[in-house]
Amino acid sequence: MANEAVMSGNLRLRLNQKTIFDATGCTLDLTRETTQRAATKDTSAGVSTKSTRTWSASYSGLAVHASDGDGTHDFFSLFDLYKDDTDTLIEVQFVPDGTYTHYLQGEGILTALGGSWNVDEDGTASLTVTGSGDIDKFALADTDPDA
Repeated sequence: MANEAVMSGNLRLRLNQKTIFDATGCTLDLTRETTQRAATKDTSAGVSTKSTRTWSASYSGLAVHASDGDGTHDFFSLFDLYKDDTDTLIEVQFVPDGTYTHYLQGEGILTALGGSWNVDEDGTASLTVTGSGDIDKFALADTDPDA
């Protein structure tokens, strides 16, 4: 792996075409369930087949108040999003740093939000967005994830 670039990137949450949260330390979990088939005249029992795909994105880091003036990375904006019971989904993007050619994007629901605040210490926040539908790969040249 000599001279290989190590992948890093941002977890970006967007609502109504506006970035509402941009995190630089994140986790993206992609899972796929499998189904085992019963025996038939053509197959043996226990043959696994592909089934439902799911994904979730998580972040844990500093909890701040509107750090860039645009409401991004703001814990209280996340709280408002958590309390929102409408059908509006959050657009989630995982955008690699550097010279990568693709990014991942899907829509999801803020399913977990937490915070830890101690006197005279930096507060931390954690969140999880669970995908509603698939997450897909897009070429950076085709669309601009910052738009």
